[in-house]
Amino acid sequence: MIVKLFPRLRRAAVDQLLDKLEPTARGSAFALAYSLPDAVYYAPTGGAKVPHSQLTGLRTAILEIAKKNGYPRSPDRAQASEFDAEASIQLVELTGANNGEFLRDDVWACIATVLLPDIVTWRFSLGARERYHGGIRNAFQRLWLRGVVLDRGEGHQERWGLLQSLTEDALVQITERPSIASSKELSLALAEGWVQASCKYGVRKMEELMRKVTLQVRLHNEIRHLASMSTEDLEGFINQLFEDAAYRSGLAPA
Repeated sequence: MIVKLFPRLRRAAVDQLLDKLEPTARGSAFALAYSLPDAVYYAPTGGAKVPHSQLTGLRTAILEIAKKNGYPRSPDRAQASEFDAEASIQLVELTGANNGEFLRDDVWACIATVLLPDIVTWRFSLGARERYHGGIRNAFQRLWLRGVVLDRGEGHQERWGLLQSLTEDALVQITERPSIASSKELSLALAEGWVQASCKYGVRKMEELMRKVTLQVRLHNEIRHLASMSTEDLEGFINQLFEDAAYRSGLAPA
């Protein structure tokens, strides 16, 4: 199978393009023309350039989700959360989870800065430059990662349920901690544990509880490779961490 190579953008070029971008600008280089900024580049070998139609299709899909959630008006918290969940699903379904191109920060920098800069500005702001640069704070890289690690699988009746159930704080605790996000098994177990605990203690009490459990998971993972545990044992271990944290915090079932 031929690997599809996606356009890339170096960090310095991101800042140069953002300096020229107007906060009210709409559209992208991909949508408006076949020519791209000179700073955009592709890997010289290893595959074939992704078709222009696939890039514009990606933009169209994300733009439609944004419009459903208030774009171009600033989104409220509920709209922002709904956009993130829907965009996570769409990004995984349109790009897949196995293309190594999406492990590259410069690919996501290009997607955010050249393909969808108006959506990043709408969701955050032009001043939030970490949302354009590649990395776990990138507006779309973080959503793609969420979709990849919290996907319950194609055969699951509630395949994307975790994306829709977890709060933003819980999602950040899982996907912005490399020691956790690097393991799909551990990410899923922690997310499933959060859902069970939230049903027992109430969502409003989960932020502090999740932070305590996440810390314990990271500490235990330094001593023992938690992802090597069986699914049943790992789920039981995570659930016990939530129980212990709730007990120490004096929380009673809701």
